[in-house]
Amino acid sequence: MMYSVVIPYFNHGLYLPELLHCLENQFRHIGEIIFVDDGSTTGDLYTRLKNYKGPVKSKIEYIHKINGGTHSALNLGIVRASHEHIAILNSDDLFDAYRLERCDDLLHDHQADLIFGKVTFIDTNGGAYPAPMRHEWYNIGLNAVSNYEFFPALLIQENIAVTTSNFTFKRSLFNTLGGFRPFRYANDLDFLIRATLNSPYHFDQEEVHTNYRLHDSNTISESADLTTHEVSCIARDLRSQFHEKGSSVYREYLKACEIRGLNV
Repeated sequence: MMYSVVIPYFNHGLYLPELLHCLENQFRHIGEIIFVDDGSTTGDLYTRLKNYKGPVKSKIEYIHKINGGTHSALNLGIVRASHEHIAILNSDDLFDAYRLERCDDLLHDHQADLIFGKVTFIDTNGGAYPAPMRHEWYNIGLNAVSNYEFFPALLIQENIAVTTSNFTFKRSLFNTLGGFRPFRYANDLDFLIRATLNSPYHFDQEEVHTNYRLHDSNTISESADLTTHEVSCIARDLRSQFHEKGSSVYREYLKACEIRGLNV
């Protein structure tokens, strides 16, 4: 199975060598690598990719666009992709060493349209992130998986997928959902909830799929209040799915919103 790897890029030149190296290690599973430069101010990505001589050079496509946010870069890259199976990799993150090979097996075994797995947290230099308190919420979310009948409610409480870099999915799912919506901080959560409501999915609790990099310029670190506002909007959209307000899944939904402190 061959994948289109879509990489939304913005001013992450520091991490480019490490990113290309992780793709080289999964060369045989990659049909194409689409870099979407979302109006970077450094202006060096095109030249650096042109000068790159590694084994995935022939698979690289470069697209430049005016800055419009990650959701617009993702949508453009996926529309331009030529393979049915899409793997997203944000330009500051890394795939785990056997990510795409693992997804091959899971997509086949579970007949899923969307796969995501566990993540590890890395620092600017690619080492293990030294402060576990910063992602204690992630461990809480993992431990809560078995407590939820309604998976989207768990995601409202804790987005255990963490990042779009953890998403591998079929183009047909992307088309069904109409792509990523214009949320700055929670477009991953919005896409994931809509996907799990509409299509078969599999959460791989056995293996790490993605190395998520924590650094000073992470979008998610910009504003907790704005993130909460976007999650509240997504939760209100989800509320419209319920026709029986007394059901157990509705109670789970309300519980998750309360834990997260959302205004729904």
